[in-house]
Amino acid sequence: MTTTKSQSNPWDRSRFYRIEGSELPSVTTVLEVIAKPALGPWYAKEERRYFEAAMLEVLSKPSMCSPPWPRP
Repeated sequence: MTTTKSQSNPWDRSRFYRIEGSELPSVTTVLEVIAKPALGPWYAKEERRYFEAAMLEVLSKPSMCSPPWPRP
């Protein structure tokens, strides 16, 4: 079994395996063809969660919440 890459396009990420004389696509190559509509909302939710945690960490430091000068 050997792995080959598409030679026609250097940016093509598809891979094929040569098994018993037949060239078969890898599983990841096949799965990239399938639409994944749930990934967009999931990715946005994860980004918001990470951003919220980072903001809470920054704002929990007293120097970030209060001005550097004394209040009158």
